[in-house]
Formats: sequence, C-alpha cells, structure tokens
Amino acid sequence: MTTRKKYTKEFKLDAVSLVTDQGYSRAEAARSLGINANMLCRWVQEEQSGDGQAFRGNGKLTPDQEENRRLKAEIKRLKMEKEILKKATVLCSRNEMKYSFITQHKNTFPVRLMCQVLGVDRSCYYHYRRQMDTRPPDPEHEEMLEWVQRVDDASDHTYGSRRMKRALNCLGYPVSRNKARNLMREAGVQVRHRKKFKVTTNSNHKQPVYDNLLQRQFDVPQPDQVCSGCDLCMDPGGLALPGCRDRSVFEKGCGLEHEPSDEIAVGL
Repeated sequence: MTTRKKYTKEFKLDAVSLVTDQGYSRAEAARSLGINANMLCRWVQEEQSGDGQAFRGNGKLTPDQEENRRLKAEIKRLKMEKEILKKATVLCSRNEMKYSFITQHKNTFPVRLMCQVLGVDRSCYYHYRRQMDTRPPDPEHEEMLEWVQRVDDASDHTYGSRRMKRALNCLGYPVSRNKARNLMREAGVQVRHRKKFKVTTNSNHKQPVYDNLLQRQFDVPQPDQVCSGCDLCMDPGGLALPGCRDRSVFEKGCGLEHEPSDEIAVGL
C-alpha cells in the first residue's frame, strides 16, 4: 500500500512562484518539480484566491468554514432532538420507562442527547443498566410474559390491558392494569382493531328482486341456453347493446331478429 506524499507549505509557495513570478507555464513547472500538473493548478488557484488562508494544512479551517461546521452540527442535533421527541411517549412516565426507551434506541441516537432531551442523568441511566445486567432472572416474570403471549394468541389479538388483567388474575397472578399494560408492552403484544363492516348493498327497498337463475354458470354445452349482459357494445346498426356471451339469445329475447335500423337507434 503506497502512502500519499505530503508537501510542506514552503514547497508549495515556491512551486507557485515559478508560475506567477518567473513566468513558467504550469506544465513546465510541474515537470521540473516532478509533480502532477493538476495539483500545481490547484495550488495556484488556492494562492490566488486572495483570502490569505492558503495552504493551512489538515484540520486548520477558516473562520467561515468553522462557522459552517458548527451550524451543520447544530442542525443535525436539532433534527435528532425532533426525532427523539416524536418517538418518545414516555416524557411524563417514570425514569424506568425513560431508561428503557434509551436502551431501545441507543443504536439510533446518542445516549447523551437522549438523556438531555428526556431530562435524566446519564450516570443514573448507566447505573440502571448495570443493575439490570446484574439482576438475577425472575422466573415468575418470565412466566407471566409467556402467559400474556398465549392469551393474546388465543384471543386473536383482541385483548387490551383490562381483559389481560382479568385473565392474569384468573391464572393466579394478582397484577394491576398498569402491570398488565407493561407486560404487554414488554412482550410485544398489541391489540389489533378490526375494521368496521361497511355495507355496500342497499337491501332496504321495495323493488322486485329477481332470482339468480344463472348461478354464474356461463359455460353451456350448446347455443341458445343463457344470456348474460355486462358491458355495453355498439351494434353495427348503431344500437348500444349489452355485451352478451350468446348474442343470438339476446336478439331473440329482445325481438331483434334483424339488424336495427337508424330510426330504432335514434328513438332509443
């Protein structure tokens, strides 16, 4: 792996002076110094920019560049705070809920920023995490989580916190509604609301209802058996007729044994 060659500020100024002071062309100066002509062109342009900040070196920014970097960092921080506030529904909850939110999103947002937005101390959060990591497992808690998932599956995802509380109480776990809600959230259980049935057919009328004689049996062994009208098609005589699978039956049933005339089409 080849390392990129670095040039000092004095070398760059001397190379630029060959072009600006001594009258060498950029190609001749670059060839005599053994450097790339395009690189020398960039050096000349930077020297002629007139801001007095040419060849600052790595990490040395102008005041304008430093201000732009600071403003970009501030905008990025404000955007992250906005996203945290959108996702955080635990602002008025206990610190444990806030710590849980921080743990869930620590790979998305900085922990320091989330603690600042949620109003908790970062040291307290890390202390809570150490306690959670060293806390012995609770078999009863794990058993309740398993029962919550089983009750949710058995109820077809229709049980909320009220009915989940009653179900756990019947199973011998004296939990409150808030405890049931926390267990549901920890188990990833959520109520799935069913869509309200929407009536698309108006059957409340006094119009005659005809029997369905066809029963969607469109395939018949021979002609002149059934007639099904769906779309409008233009007859050669100019009459709009329903599209039929068996046109001869339609014409016979409608009394059209010959092509309709213009008078009939105009009259319709």
